Amino acid sequence: TLFDALLRQRELVESRFGGVLQWDRLEGRRAFRVFHEVCQGGWTHRETWRQTAVSTKDAMLRLCEAFDDV
Repeated sequence: TLFDALLRQRELVESRFGGVLQWDRLEGRRAFRVFHEVCQGGWTHRETWRQTAVSTKDAMLRLCEAFDDV
């Protein structure tokens, strides 16, 4: 499966990302997910919205780059 092929590249992907990612096979479904949780702020903490947005954007860019040519 595509998930298994990507999972075999886990070390490379996480090295490129610069941290540990969550790998979720979603058994019984035709989907899977690989993600990084940004654990700061949130919608109820308006004073941290800007930094949370910056952190989220940074993580998304690193995640996209981590999967380039994999």
